[in-house]
Amino acid sequence: MLEDIPLHEKVDQWIRNRFKDIFALKQPLNNRISKEILDKLLAFLSIQIVFPLIFLIIIAMLIEGLFFSDCKGPIFASYWSYSKGKKFIKYKFRIAKYSLRDKKALKGDFSHQYHAPQARENITHVGWFLKKYYLDELVQIFNIIKGDMSFVGPRALAVFYYSKEVKEGNITRKLIKSGIFSENHIRKGSIQANNKFLEYYYIEKYITLSGINLVLYDMSIILRGIKMILEGKG
Repeated sequence: MLEDIPLHEKVDQWIRNRFKDIFALKQPLNNRISKEILDKLLAFLSIQIVFPLIFLIIIAMLIEGLFFSDCKGPIFASYWSYSKGKKFIKYKFRIAKYSLRDKKALKGDFSHQYHAPQARENITHVGWFLKKYYLDELVQIFNIIKGDMSFVGPRALAVFYYSKEVKEGNITRKLIKSGIFSENHIRKGSIQANNKFLEYYYIEKYITLSGINLVLYDMSIILRGIKMILEGKG
């Protein structure tokens, strides 16, 4: 039962024993056709809603820049991330003030273009709203269309954090595509959030569920994730 999971942050021996078949894997898992169809179908259907929202967000950011000089800057931020063991460029709406950009990171293979504590004074007014409702991740719909990501999967980490996780023994992002929503995401704010067990639990379901049941499982995570976003808990 998920309610009985151990509250460990790192991949400890208990998790290794519980998911020993997953840790024995030497290659990334094959894409599940049913999941791929769901991703593409939802992505193209979502475009009808996403495009108007993206347009409104861009207009809001441009207007904000006219009135607050410290909020001016690029509309998007990007950084190298990992999904299924492969590097890709992950895009987000910029929420940090442009003055906080890391100029060194902009030139090379670094984790983030912006290194700023998530304090209110470091984030733009529009950015604070986007962060609250998870809308800074909205443009990742295009990463899904490209095939870099899935709607459901372990969170796509920047290079630095991915390397750190792999060194600690966490291999989830080497096996399947990273996602926008996850078992961890829908538990954000609870004591069970950010637990490695949940990532391996999802991969176990990814392997063992039938195609239709995997689609239903993903849909349940997506719907719970959307509910959290609408409640401002994303």
